[in-house]
Amino acid sequence: MPRVPKSETAEPVGPRLVRKLDRRTTSRSPVSPSRDQIAVRAYELFVVEGGVHGHDVDHWLRAERELLESEAPARPSGRAAGARMKA
Repeated sequence: MPRVPKSETAEPVGPRLVRKLDRRTTSRSPVSPSRDQIAVRAYELFVVEGGVHGHDVDHWLRAERELLESEAPARPSGRAAGARMKA
């Protein structure tokens, strides 16, 4: 196969346009768990549930949810936030 000179390639030339992530409009927490952390927790769930195959997506989503909840700052409940009870 003949080599094509770089000047004749169909690849775009110039600066890459990258959209910045606006943290104010995203619903995810600023620090999200890595894929490796989710994979380890999903495997732990797989083992705890007896190693039954076919629930990989369920384990992955549950692991991701657990890790996101554990990293989110604790939110005070309505009464614990300073609401006083009437005597």
